[in-house]
Amino acid sequence: KKEIVHTKYGQAVAVSMEALMDLHSGTVLKQKSKGLARGVAQLKEILAANYIDNGHTTANGGDAVALFSASHPRIDGGVVSNVISGADLSEKALEDMIRACMNIVDDRGLSLAIQPQKLIVARDNYAEAPRILQSEGQVYTPDNTINVIKSQGLLPGGFEVNHYLTDQNATFMTTNAVDAEDGLVHYVRIPITLSSDNVFDNDMAKFKAVTKFSFAHKDPLCVFGNPGSS
Repeated sequence: KKEIVHTKYGQAVAVSMEALMDLHSGTVLKQKSKGLARGVAQLKEILAANYIDNGHTTANGGDAVALFSASHPRIDGGVVSNVISGADLSEKALEDMIRACMNIVDDRGLSLAIQPQKLIVARDNYAEAPRILQSEGQVYTPDNTINVIKSQGLLPGGFEVNHYLTDQNATFMTTNAVDAEDGLVHYVRIPITLSSDNVFDNDMAKFKAVTKFSFAHKDPLCVFGNPGSS
């Protein structure tokens, strides 16, 4: 079992009453509200990416190991892995990740028939990902061989660049191992709420944005990770 603790986040700004009077108050209110909402939304994106970025080292799952680990415990006493050895994004590295996904078996040694869905990369691989996934033949080779990943439709969801990932060498791949609500999850306890108030003691107008949420995962086989070479 894993207890999920929601965290409250907030941002606030204060504007003098004179500034509101001298400027168009409606424009100021609109700008401050949009800025606060954008800031809190960006914070959520950063924290979501951090959850994946730290997935190779932080033991934040119910099985007491990191999200990406070669030693997720099984009921029969064995282990199951959702990580491959560090290798920068390449056609071979991606094929290895897909193969590892397809080779997952249950506690009785029967295939779970897990299929890959989507590749997730950081900014530095924005160009390499489509070369690997969308080329008709194998990339960087003169051989007359097909691109198996493309020809077999092994990643039906294509790829996505997450601009908030900080580890530029790491790559991730989602799977169909579980339903969406049983994989990587995002709980929202309090949605982004905007409010304002006037403080008469110092003639200030205050604007605030508050939200409360958490990120977690249930079944780690919902995603595979490759930390890259460095």
